[in-house]
Amino acid sequence: MARKSRRSGRRGNSTFGKALKWAGILGAPIVALGGGGFALLSFSSTETIDANFCFPRDDQPELAVMIDNSMQGQTEFQYRDYGTGMMRVIDTAQPNTRVMFFTTELGAQGSIAEPVFTICKPAQTAAERAAIGAPEKPKQFLDRQFKEARERYNRAVKDVIAATKDDDRRAKDSPILELIAAASKYPGFQGANRKAVLLTDGYQNSEAAEFCVKKNHMPAVKTHMQRPAYFRTKPKALTGVDFTLLMVEPSVLWPALQLPFCREGEVLRWWPNYLKAVGAASVDLTILRAGVGS
Repeated sequence: MARKSRRSGRRGNSTFGKALKWAGILGAPIVALGGGGFALLSFSSTETIDANFCFPRDDQPELAVMIDNSMQGQTEFQYRDYGTGMMRVIDTAQPNTRVMFFTTELGAQGSIAEPVFTICKPAQTAAERAAIGAPEKPKQFLDRQFKEARERYNRAVKDVIAATKDDDRRAKDSPILELIAAASKYPGFQGANRKAVLLTDGYQNSEAAEFCVKKNHMPAVKTHMQRPAYFRTKPKALTGVDFTLLMVEPSVLWPALQLPFCREGEVLRWWPNYLKAVGAASVDLTILRAGVGS
C-alpha cells in the first residue's frame, strides 16, 4: 500500500510538472493548491496596453492640453480652428505619448488638477511598435487599435468644444494662471519629455487677477512675479516644456468697453513672456483669428 502511495505521488508531481511546462509555453497563469491556500503563478511576459492605450513607461512622452473654457463670442471660423489645432495635437505626437486634457469647465476646475480625458497615441505600424519596445502585433490588430483610439479622441475633442458653447458648462471666470499651475503639478506630467498646448483668449479673470478690466492687474511679467498674485498661482517649474500657444483673437462682437486697461497686442506678448519666465523651453504662438469676412 505504501509503495502504491509513493507511485501515486510521483504521478501527481509529473502532472504538475507538465502543467508548468505547458503554462510556460502558452504564457498562461495556473493556480497551485496546497497548505490550505493558493498561489497564482503567471508565466506571461508579454506587455499589454492599459485602458487608455498606454504602455506606462518612466520615459514616456507627456502632453498636457490646457483649455480655457470661459471664452465667449467666438466665430464658427475659430471653432473650426479649435478642432484643427486639437487634431494636430494627436497627429504630431510620438507613439505612446500620454495626452491629457485639463480645462476650466464648470465642474472640472480645481487647485489640484485632474485631467478630464487621458489617452495615449498607439503605434500604428510594426516599426513604431519596435521603436517603443512593444511586442509585435499583426497589422490588422494595429489598424483596429489605432482607429478605436482615434475615434475616442475625436469624441473628446467634440465634447470639450461643445462645452465652450454650453452656458451650463462654460466657466463664469477665467483662471488661466491657476489652470497652468494646477496642470504643472499633476503627477502624470512630471517626466523628462513634456510638451503642452494652451488654448485661450488670454483674458485672465479670477480672484488672483483680472487682466484688462482692472488697472495694473496685468503688469510686466517681471513685476507680476513679485506680487502676491504670482505666489498664489505659481506653477511648478516647466523646465524643458515646449509650449504651443493657441491664442483666440477677440471677435468683433467682443465689447471693447470691457477691456479698458490693455490692448490685444499686450495680451499676445504677455503670455509667451510669462511661459518662458516660468521655465518653458519654447513657445510657438498661433493666433486663431475671428475670420470675419472670410
